[in-house]
Amino acid sequence: MLLIDEGTSAIDSKATLSILKELLKSEQTIIMIAHNLSQKSINMFDREIHLNKEVN
Repeated sequence: MLLIDEGTSAIDSKATLSILKELLKSEQTIIMIAHNLSQKSINMFDREIHLNKEVN
């Protein structure tokens, strides 16, 4: 399992796509935490999970 927390936050979108393509070639489960991925990048993954804070 590979956990990536904001691993591409300081990288432009073209480089991010290139990195993700290489990472996703592996057999590992990848959990990526990010807030700035393009829709094209998001579509490369199997699932998208949103965590929302409840407002009281």
